[in-house]
Amino acid sequence: MRLLIKNSFKRSTMNRVFIFFILFGLGACATSTDEQQEAQKTSLEPTTVVSEIYELVMPQKQEGFLILFPCFPCYAENTRAEFNIIDIAIANNISVLLMNFNQHLWLDDAEKKELEKIILHAVNENNSNNAFIGK
Repeated sequence: MRLLIKNSFKRSTMNRVFIFFILFGLGACATSTDEQQEAQKTSLEPTTVVSEIYELVMPQKQEGFLILFPCFPCYAENTRAEFNIIDIAIANNISVLLMNFNQHLWLDDAEKKELEKIILHAVNENNSNNAFIGK
């Protein structure tokens, strides 16, 4: 009888330990999934680069590049406020370059070259590898 009680006690203890490890393992997996989802969410947030000359908003995966010029007296922040395209562009993996290049009705050759340098600088400095600027 005594041996039967000891074996019964050992089995119930082993069952409890086994159940504990199963529950512990499931809990660890649930925590890991939540952390992975949080990490994935933060990795999908766009990168924003702000300078005196431009503001560049880039998605993590870039498939296109859009350049927006402001109205005559405006700047990049005015364009951002008036033309709500940033969220749509980022959702479609398109980078948006908001320029502060304003108050130009027409451009002479020197201004064209200056503008070209600004755009190429923004593209090259921020690894925007999916941009094509042609003539």
